[in-house]
Amino acid sequence: MPGGVFRFDFAERQTENPRTGLTPLSENDFKSTTDRLESTVQLASGITPRWAEDLLRIARVVYLVDKRAPRSSSPDRWTRDITLSIQVIDPDLWTDAILALINRTLQVMSGDVWRIEVRGGATSIDSKYRLLEVGQISELTLFSGGLDSGSYAAERVANGARGLLLIAHDHADSASTQQTLANAIDQDRRVTRLAQVRDEPKRAAGVRLESSTRTRGFLFVATAIYVASGYGLPEVAIPENGLVAVNPPLSPDRIGSNSTRSTHPWVLERLNEVLRTIGGDIVIRNPYLLLTKGEVCTRARDAGVSPQVIASTVSCGQAPQTRKDFANCGYCYPCLVRRAGLQAAYDQDPTIYQRDLTQLKSKRQRQHLDDVARWLSRSFNVRDLIADMPTPTQPSPRALLPVIKRSQAELRDLVLEHSDRNVPGQRCAHMPGRAPTEPLATEATGPGPARTWDPPASQIDRTAQ
Repeated sequence: MPGGVFRFDFAERQTENPRTGLTPLSENDFKSTTDRLESTVQLASGITPRWAEDLLRIARVVYLVDKRAPRSSSPDRWTRDITLSIQVIDPDLWTDAILALINRTLQVMSGDVWRIEVRGGATSIDSKYRLLEVGQISELTLFSGGLDSGSYAAERVANGARGLLLIAHDHADSASTQQTLANAIDQDRRVTRLAQVRDEPKRAAGVRLESSTRTRGFLFVATAIYVASGYGLPEVAIPENGLVAVNPPLSPDRIGSNSTRSTHPWVLERLNEVLRTIGGDIVIRNPYLLLTKGEVCTRARDAGVSPQVIASTVSCGQAPQTRKDFANCGYCYPCLVRRAGLQAAYDQDPTIYQRDLTQLKSKRQRQHLDDVARWLSRSFNVRDLIADMPTPTQPSPRALLPVIKRSQAELRDLVLEHSDRNVPGQRCAHMPGRAPTEPLATEATGPGPARTWDPPASQIDRTAQ
């Protein structure tokens, strides 16, 4: 089979005679069972619908395959051609149009060509066994143990929310961090309930797992949808500040799927379209899409979250093994956004980082700061928001631009202090008590190998007006 081409077949229990030409996969290829998933809905009064179970099954298998198909085998060492047959409960529900929509969404998220097929034969993971219902779950949010999800949970508790279910994935051994943060936000745990799940793939014999995790966000969302459907909830919250959600590439080598786009508004809009088409009555919403990191931190501060609690959150984009005993490296792009946001909101950053920005010796460690500095030094407008990503119907690129500009202002303060590059423009001035800032400038994106979107001229003309 040519390099970068993968063919998989997933069944709950693989037979001794797998389908010809397809690599067999089953539940045995996950490190954990579905018990944790089942436990998340044991307090629900309803039964999870088949479409929600099937969507979760598809997302779990997509993530498994994403980790089992090494990008290094592809000619460009990134783009893969993946065909995947998945056993589901209700195959008639998954029409060609719905699967094409999922394939397209995954292509934008991961930069790969996806061909998902379904067939019947799967059984429900929801045993329909219910514990005595204790309390009432009235809303649900994803909860990573990070700054944004922690801020949103704290804000909801401070605003009088009751029955807030926090759905957390115990990836990279983050369970203790999530538990500590949840306890700090709601000490008596009278308002919130934390449900932690885990879907880590096993390594195949002689094959390392792929290090990138571009489809992990799809798994997170599908898990939240599954749980919300059991409780009959109308909405799933995915809190992510606007800069990180849109994630405009800082440089040409970060365009397209080279940057994580799990919470990009176009991706969430497509997933909402999938839900509507299969008959789901749940909406995915990012409540922080139009907020900067600093504005998110301000909400946490106003909700009574102390600097010490904030310091315990995790924002880092580096692999845990490279950070050793530190939760945040301090120099990757997510950590730089974190630093700028905390400084803007708290006038201090209580986080203990692995590296201080004055101690970055290697080119690799300084690369992120240099990329941000270059990004801030060049012009940026609506056209750049559609340079490497399709755009959602709502909000429009023009409506998204202000939050990117304000985010740049926060980063500018950080770069001016720690970079030797010349970064023109005014310092951050949008936080309470400061004067408004002038529009800022950033880098326009260019073409690159991971580009998955070519905006039509009509869209450029329309959005640039």
